[in-house]
Amino acid sequence: MPPSSYAYSKEYPKTTVLPPSKSQSKYTPHQLPSGSSYSPDNTQGLKNMTDKDELQRRVLKASFNSIHEQMSTTLSMTTLSAIGVFTILTYTIDLTTLVIWLSLICLCNLTRYLIDLHKHDSTNPIYLKRFYVIGSLTSGLLWASILIIASNQTSLGPTIILSVTMAISSTITLTSHAYYPPASYAFSIPSLLGMSVIFLRWNPEHISSSIAIIVMLFFILIVCLQSLNKKRKASIELEIKHANLLFEVKKQVQIAKNATMDKSRFLATVSHDLRQPFHALSLFVDSFDESNLNKHNDKILSNIKRSINAQNQLFTTFLDISMLDAGAITPNISCVSTTELLHELQLEYHNIASEKGLQFFSSNPKFFVLSDSLLCERIFRNILSNAVNHTSKGRISISVTGDMKSVAVSISDTGVGIKESDISLIFSDFKQLSNPENDQSNGLGLGLSTVKRLCSLLNIKITATSLYGEGSTFTVTFPRYLPSDQEEESLPPAFFEEVDLLQPTTQKISILIIDNDSLVLEATKLQLEALGHKTDCASNLEDTMKKIRTYDKAPDTILCDLNLGNNLLGTEVIETIRQHFKQNIPAIIITGDSDLNALKKSLNSKTLLFQKPLQKAKLVMALHALLKKR
Repeated sequence: MPPSSYAYSKEYPKTTVLPPSKSQSKYTPHQLPSGSSYSPDNTQGLKNMTDKDELQRRVLKASFNSIHEQMSTTLSMTTLSAIGVFTILTYTIDLTTLVIWLSLICLCNLTRYLIDLHKHDSTNPIYLKRFYVIGSLTSGLLWASILIIASNQTSLGPTIILSVTMAISSTITLTSHAYYPPASYAFSIPSLLGMSVIFLRWNPEHISSSIAIIVMLFFILIVCLQSLNKKRKASIELEIKHANLLFEVKKQVQIAKNATMDKSRFLATVSHDLRQPFHALSLFVDSFDESNLNKHNDKILSNIKRSINAQNQLFTTFLDISMLDAGAITPNISCVSTTELLHELQLEYHNIASEKGLQFFSSNPKFFVLSDSLLCERIFRNILSNAVNHTSKGRISISVTGDMKSVAVSISDTGVGIKESDISLIFSDFKQLSNPENDQSNGLGLGLSTVKRLCSLLNIKITATSLYGEGSTFTVTFPRYLPSDQEEESLPPAFFEEVDLLQPTTQKISILIIDNDSLVLEATKLQLEALGHKTDCASNLEDTMKKIRTYDKAPDTILCDLNLGNNLLGTEVIETIRQHFKQNIPAIIITGDSDLNALKKSLNSKTLLFQKPLQKAKLVMALHALLKKR
């Protein structure tokens, strides 16, 4: 399909950058004043962290949030303290006075609680400053008033108890309001003055000493408040910087994810568009009648085919690596029979090994595993290709063994082998231990790297053993799956059961070819007609419908590209043709996409799926398999 008409069918969700959640940091950026320059879509506030005024506004807002979090506890404890004082002074002070005082304390605390509950997130810092200072000052004056009243009407004992209670209340307020010192001063100074009155009341003969002690207590109060506030402020600043740093990290991670998604889209488009010319080239080359070539031209044609195959392997491996790194391949886990999984590969590589003069042995008892058949095929195909490339004489073998817990598929060769010190390196990118001159006919050294990534994606184990100069064995181990009899019967049969590549069908059939790329259409037509089949071609749904309305009967097979442009899928065209003839016509879908799992789920038993470029031998095998299913 031409790049200009290609529409990638997968959709990716739009992503946004979110600030850190509350569970990650106590003071997240969205808790800060809206008057600052921070917002999820505007990161200018992060750049202004060095601005002193901006930081002070954020610290102030965070301080008010901390006071709010402790407000209910502080007010509850001061209310309980007031009730305790009321109980102690019931029989020493006028009851009416005590009731009025306790009522005012409760009213003050309730008012502070309600205002704080509804106004603590106000964006006006001046309002919050006044509220916390006035509230603390009112509470401090009420406590100081009861101290002064008690000093005139009670004995020393109750007064001392009252002073201790007052000191406890001051400590509670001092701790909870330390984030904003003016509020602490507003409560503590009246309380301290009240206790000073008591002190002077009971020690009138030592006025100078009393004043000195009061001044000292006041100084200690200021020092403690300043020290506590400094530590709390530093803690808040650290939390805010941490929250903003975390936000920036999340932002950069999201940018990286977006870049990965863009990479996936690019690779998906490249995967299709770049496979198209490879596919057409392979078809044209396979259309040559080798019987009419002299030795010289036959050698040239063989070298062209080798170059095309090598280039296709390099390209496919590159795309596989890129798609895996981009996280664009999702496994389709299902019950898989090892017999059906390996059967096609055994047939294919038996012929490849024979052409190279190698013996090929396989032992494939039937086991079941839970995995992705397409991705597993890629794993074993890469290992087998590696074995063929590095074995000049001897044999290649596939063996399958299993117990109640696991199933192991081993591929062995009698090739050059691997040094023990190099075994740990063979799964690295671009590592070619036996290709020092970087002969690209042996690949880029990405085959086993792809295998390692696929095994990690499928959560299966791969190991390698080797004797240098004698050969290597790669073993892939799966957890064994034991399906029920009913589940085993429902498994689809292998597409290529008992199909021999060296014995293609001699039956001539009619094939409808659908592809919107004129080069691919012409090349496919030439190849199939060279095999003796009758063909007809169409480039889109409208063209297809015009042609099939003239048919006396349905075509024997449909050969269709997946992506036909203008968001039209080959699966839709095939289904339309089947509905027109009211027959489940066998079909072959060819695609340049790298991730085939989503499409594989929707195909029935009379629809085969292949990835471009499709070689002549595999096309012949596919036609043979479909004809046997008719």
